[in-house]
Amino acid sequence: MKPKLFLVILISFSSLFSYAQGDKVKIFLDAASAGFKEYLEKIPNGQEPFYGFNNRNEFALAKIGKPYQIFTLSKDFFADTNLSDKENYLVATEEWRVSINVNGESRILLTVAKMNGVYQTVGIGASALAKELGEFEKKYSSPNLEGKLLRVYQLECDLFITSAFKVYPLTSAQIALGKTNKNMSSYSLLQALLVIKNNIDNK
Repeated sequence: MKPKLFLVILISFSSLFSYAQGDKVKIFLDAASAGFKEYLEKIPNGQEPFYGFNNRNEFALAKIGKPYQIFTLSKDFFADTNLSDKENYLVATEEWRVSINVNGESRILLTVAKMNGVYQTVGIGASALAKELGEFEKKYSSPNLEGKLLRVYQLECDLFITSAFKVYPLTSAQIALGKTNKNMSSYSLLQALLVIKNNIDNK
């Protein structure tokens, strides 16, 4: 194949992949957009600060932000005695957390999940995590349309995963893994998996 022809095909494929990713993300954002106003109104009067808002007037300023897909650990992760740098230790779920922003600040997270084959908003909360993710995005800005969160249920913590599979422990993970580094030190995927497994085994 001639180099120029190969380059054209490669560019075309990349464009199609980008459009496919955009369409996928749009599904979750549409589901969030359809349900977030209703969930904001469910916040009890006077309880707005506990949900990341100063007052109910800010509801009118709220906009849909970045979606984060939730990943969990596979059965192989728990079965393998010697871990390798395998991405298939991570299992993509049908659950997403979508940030709700006010004036560019992430205030709270919607939970969007597939119910009866359709994605829809099923919950709202985690204002502390929303704020942390917002600060994280400002510090480690990413052009990706969506983010990845590894939820370790056994340790009740979350870790942020970049597209290059660099892993950042969020506050809950820093506590669960015995890390108190406020600079949010990062791990390779294998390093993170080893630390997680060691903590689960010694729990």
